[in-house]
Amino acid sequence: MADMSIGVPITYQVIRNLWPEHVNAYMDFLVKNIGSDELMNVGMMHGGQQYLDYRKPGRSGVPMGLARFMIEGDKGRFDI
Repeated sequence: MADMSIGVPITYQVIRNLWPEHVNAYMDFLVKNIGSDELMNVGMMHGGQQYLDYRKPGRSGVPMGLARFMIEGDKGRFDI
């Protein structure tokens, strides 16, 4: 999410595809909490490290820290 011009539209599209009926509420939640929610920041940092590992030659895997947090993480937090 370092480049907001790329990260925000991608995040929106991922959320729209996973939870189309909640996309606006979830994006509002992200906008309001992205800078202050410790658990959300841990998920983003984990995803950033996964991305760096993914970019190394000879490595495989998919960088999904934020998406995995949103799917598997604190399940009750996104019930809006």
